[in-house]
Amino acid sequence: PLDMIEKYGADATRLSLVLGNTPGNDLKLSEEKIAGFRNFTNKLWNISRFILSKVEGGEGRSVERVEPKTLADRWILGRFSEVVEKVTKLQEDYDLSMAGETLREFTWNEFADWYLEIAKIEGEKDEILLYILERLLILWHPFMPFVTEEIYKNFNNGLIIVAPWPKDVRFDLSDAERKQFTAVQEIVAAIRNVRAEYKIAPKEKIQASLTGAEHLKDELKIIAELTKVDVLNLGEGDASSVKVAAGGVTLAVSLAGLVDAGKERARLTKEIESTEKYVNSVKAKLAGDFSKNAPEKVVTAEKGKLEEAEKKLETLKSQIAFLPEA
Repeated sequence: PLDMIEKYGADATRLSLVLGNTPGNDLKLSEEKIAGFRNFTNKLWNISRFILSKVEGGEGRSVERVEPKTLADRWILGRFSEVVEKVTKLQEDYDLSMAGETLREFTWNEFADWYLEIAKIEGEKDEILLYILERLLILWHPFMPFVTEEIYKNFNNGLIIVAPWPKDVRFDLSDAERKQFTAVQEIVAAIRNVRAEYKIAPKEKIQASLTGAEHLKDELKIIAELTKVDVLNLGEGDASSVKVAAGGVTLAVSLAGLVDAGKERARLTKEIESTEKYVNSVKAKLAGDFSKNAPEKVVTAEKGKLEEAEKKLETLKSQIAFLPEA
């Protein structure tokens, strides 16, 4: 432990022993796992420094009450309220691993990857960011005491080890709001997937349209900024658009001037034929004497390869189906 603490820090070593571990069971602990938690510790530090450097005055201050103004505000406060309740219950039940995993998912994915990025776009989020950060540090303190104590000093609110547990977080997230924000997330993911599938560089300017998304008109700016779409509007798109269903709406991303539909169709057709040939050969292999004579480990590996190839084939067929004729 002393070697790992010297190399990765006490908090990372502590986290690696608590998270991903069930009481009473042996734990396979690798240096890679400790290094991974060192990376997460750095992530929390960077999130905190970013927030504290961006708020007015450049330092933390206790915020006792906040009022959400946008869908993103209502979503993050509602989710944080749910996380506080869940983590508190898990702590009381001594399910420390699940409590830590719940906090890690919220911190890295929902708070950092989504809300912080949206906060940069919408602006005027100082109060909410400070409100969540202060309480999030308290929730994390039992798991990573040293880093959280150091960051908490910025709030000039005494020691975090004697700070009251956050029980005042009460924000209701309606099913409609949850569904609406989930739709935003799915649309953002879909646009990013189109960029990746058709190898459209992030610097390339693209246009997109949404059909059946009138309820998301206030979120168009967020979607466009998060996906680097230059023009995003409500409509059906043009003949050169690739269309996909996402978030309960139809997304049309224009490929005009970005993708040669003929060449892309030829490339995908060739890759589909090659993948189908491979899938059929593996199926024939598994249907013969190979499955009876080969070691179970080898047969399992072949089945795994078949499953991956079938997934790839499904993706390729989806791509060519959505490829515009023009």
